[in-house]
Amino acid sequence: MGKSLILSLQNGKLAAAVQDGAAVRGEALFPLEEDHSAEIAAMAAGAKFALCPGGVLRPLSAGVYALDAAALADARENRFGPAPANRVMERCAETAERMGIPAYFTEAMSVDELLPLNRIRSHAEVHKYSRGFRSEHFAAMEAALGDIRPEDGNYIVAWIDDLTSVGAYQRGRCLDINDCIGAEGPMGFTSSGDVPCAQLAKYFAAGPMNYEELQEQLLCRSGLLQYLGTAEPEAVDERCTGEPESAAVADAMVYQIAKWIGSSALALHGEVDGIIIAGKAVRCRYLMDGIRRKAERIAPIIAVNDIHMDRWLGRQAMRLGSFASPVKTYGREDAE
Repeated sequence: MGKSLILSLQNGKLAAAVQDGAAVRGEALFPLEEDHSAEIAAMAAGAKFALCPGGVLRPLSAGVYALDAAALADARENRFGPAPANRVMERCAETAERMGIPAYFTEAMSVDELLPLNRIRSHAEVHKYSRGFRSEHFAAMEAALGDIRPEDGNYIVAWIDDLTSVGAYQRGRCLDINDCIGAEGPMGFTSSGDVPCAQLAKYFAAGPMNYEELQEQLLCRSGLLQYLGTAEPEAVDERCTGEPESAAVADAMVYQIAKWIGSSALALHGEVDGIIIAGKAVRCRYLMDGIRRKAERIAPIIAVNDIHMDRWLGRQAMRLGSFASPVKTYGREDAE
């Protein structure tokens, strides 16, 4: 479809790049919470469309969608959950409008391909959501596998960052994933992961917090940050080397991640071709050594230092609108 503008998230900032043919060039970083659409539009002059990863939206099938008013409203209002990717969608829509070009998003965080059994929870009023770092997972698989397609094998992908997202992929389809936006799964650098429900209910009922404040605490002020006072992997590594108390917390995080990797292997019937680790945990030797000791018996572990989200999106842009990547309409029944 020609030259395109690629927008993504990089270390908490908005990354803008131009995809022209097979090349992605001119990446620049901007504060995510500020409107820099004029500058981005100038650097991407001549682009035919804009593309970004999808945020936390309604449950969707995999693929590319037009970033229309309904999708933008759901992202802007965090209607289905908060995530920085929702802000990326806002910036993509703003810039595309300024440039007079269409905007699209791909592989939303809420793509739902779960096994039927995964939809049944142990409490009938609590719904299971499929919310995870899907674009990061696919970019990590592409970086780790080279010429091998995700559709050619079974892989477990763990994005271990502020939040931890572990997915079990059977021939490219995500059969199981922890709802990290709902604080399900292993702890992350700033997120709690699983906590005992009854204790959490008591804590919530006894405190002055509203739901949004509790959600922020669980996702942004828990995990390693709450225990160690830092969410930087290099600092965590240093603390774990000399402080047994810090090492015990990191060991607990490793244990939780390894358990989710193990349960993902079960979802794949034990047929796992590789375990791919990405996110800032890759820069923490203590965590990575622990994960390898516990999980490498399941399958070979591949650590990806840089997922190159702009390059992965650039390749999605090249396919956009083709038979292999048709554009879907957000909100239609066949997209849910």
